[in-house]
Amino acid sequence: MLSGSKKLILVITAISAFLCSVQADDYAALLAKARDYESKGQYAHALGTYWDAMESAPGKASEACDAYGRIARTVGSGAVGSDNDSYTSWIMMYTDLESYCLESGIYALAVSELKKGRPDKTTGTLSYSADVSLVKSKKYDDICSLFQTGNKAVRGLKWKAVPADFDKAVSAKVPSGKDYSVQFALEDRDGNILSKGELQQLGKTSVVYVFSGLSEDVSAAIDDGVAKIVPVVFVRNGEDIPVKLTVKGGFSTDTHAVALSQFDYGTVAVKGTDSKERNFSFRMMSTEVTQLQYKAITGKNPSSFKGRDRPAECISWYKAVEFCNLLSETQGLTPVYSIKGSRNVGNWGTWNVKDLEADAGADGWRLPSLNEWLFAFQEGEHGSSYAYSGSDNLDEVAWYGLNSKETHDVASKKPNALGIYDMSGNVWEWCFDLDGVKTRRSIMGGSWLSGNAYCQAAEGHSYAVDANAATKQFGFRIVRSAE
Repeated sequence: MLSGSKKLILVITAISAFLCSVQADDYAALLAKARDYESKGQYAHALGTYWDAMESAPGKASEACDAYGRIARTVGSGAVGSDNDSYTSWIMMYTDLESYCLESGIYALAVSELKKGRPDKTTGTLSYSADVSLVKSKKYDDICSLFQTGNKAVRGLKWKAVPADFDKAVSAKVPSGKDYSVQFALEDRDGNILSKGELQQLGKTSVVYVFSGLSEDVSAAIDDGVAKIVPVVFVRNGEDIPVKLTVKGGFSTDTHAVALSQFDYGTVAVKGTDSKERNFSFRMMSTEVTQLQYKAITGKNPSSFKGRDRPAECISWYKAVEFCNLLSETQGLTPVYSIKGSRNVGNWGTWNVKDLEADAGADGWRLPSLNEWLFAFQEGEHGSSYAYSGSDNLDEVAWYGLNSKETHDVASKKPNALGIYDMSGNVWEWCFDLDGVKTRRSIMGGSWLSGNAYCQAAEGHSYAVDANAATKQFGFRIVRSAE
């Protein structure tokens, strides 16, 4: 198991606009901006801005969601431009896509753990290296997928023959990794720069980034997890415009790096009072923890039904607790859980439920309590009377026994009114609570294999299994106390 920041693989954004969550107050402004782009036929800009609007107001962005879907259907079907000018329309669309990519920041940078090199015999200094590669944001992948699908459709519907210069013109519109250069620095916990590397061009895949001439003190800071690698500038070749980067932290252990900003802008604020006058104030991940996210944190993927955007399963309650602390540590938060006074999972060894302590005042990630889970399932203060989370029609909101033979990508069904997905079906979700027996913990929501009744949830109606259980039906989602 990974322990300490020595094992981290940082994931950072290419441009701060890609990473930073947009405040809910900006929803109206984003919606107006997106409408303007749509009216001008700038579909890439419109799709991207509607996406930002949806993220800015989870659960309350129905108009942006409908508009995104409307454009997605138009673009994906190839129904852009008339029969006579569709070629020109598509060239213009790809030009707009290029412009949007350059303005909004389509990439995240995945950086492997620092590897120690051999000492320089002449100077006595040390060097460290890291593999750096570009990964595209989910927003970019989704928009480009729509363009590709629509382009394929229009070739069959409207074009008897593909214009000779079309593919060449289109391929030139989408920037690639070799267009960019990056410079990193080593920084201590107080934000002091310990060393800077050189500005280096990124290739199509990964490149090796080297810090050389390091003193023993800097080397010790890296080895002790005190120093971290941070971006300094990001440049698009030919434009020579340095771009300051925003760091969110995080790590991965394979080439499928994940921007851990997902753990921030993928959360929903859940606040209010339930029917029993209990007050709630926390943030919950809008999706179950995915396999990509789980592997990024633990270096392992025990899931039976493999897929980066599918929920992580075959996860015991113990492993879910450990994940919470590892993620908290990664993001510089105070871990909630401790064993014999230690919050460092690497020091826990084989541990028992009775030894675990939870710090209610810590700002890190944790499993939801049963009451928190139920409050979110029932759509918070909305006080939904739906049988399932978000609908009386289970097929609208869940993957369950009558429509599935395995798990599916998270967020591929309708969310509830809070913007939370899959609280009914897909995988059972662990809660922190005991269920009478010390070795048993509550699970909620049903799974891809469950019947209708198990996908419902109500006060006093929960299920419990041994905390060590780890079947292909068991996953989890996480929460943080509201700031």
